[in-house]
Amino acid sequence: MLKWIIAILLVLIAAPVIVVGSWLATQGALEATADAPFCGRCHTMTPFVTTHDADIHGGSNPQGLVAQCADCHLPHDSNWHYLTEKARSGLHDAWGQLTHSIGLNKIDWEAKRAERGSYVFDSGCLTCHAALEREDNPHYAIHSRYFSADGSLQCVTCHREVGHRGLTEALQAAAQKEK
Repeated sequence: MLKWIIAILLVLIAAPVIVVGSWLATQGALEATADAPFCGRCHTMTPFVTTHDADIHGGSNPQGLVAQCADCHLPHDSNWHYLTEKARSGLHDAWGQLTHSIGLNKIDWEAKRAERGSYVFDSGCLTCHAALEREDNPHYAIHSRYFSADGSLQCVTCHREVGHRGLTEALQAAAQKEK
């Protein structure tokens, strides 16, 4: 009988410790792989990190607020969508770096920017800019078309260089260096 009590107590103590420990480890890993220092480790990301750092979303604002890479480039509509997209894009980028199939001169970055709606998620924008939907917001009038467009518009439809001001020039300069 004493063995059963000890076993039950061990389970009751160990299970919460394992759950909390796993949760903390996962949260730590997600945060550690979400910012510009992590994403900028690959040389192909240098122009993106440089232009992000100089942008209002990179901390160049009076409050010093910074939107991390994952804040814009991962969906925030559900935890599952966030995790699956993080895994998919992370594996894609890691494979590209390992096989050298990603490079400043190997990718038509301007063509990729034309597809920006597929890798910049409005759910991330609206996490910080939710107040734009309120009619009492001074910026509501200019954004009302977006909110009434039934998903046909995205934030990046109008905000072409959001998060990376001067990216075209930075990409051109980096490509010249790589030649």
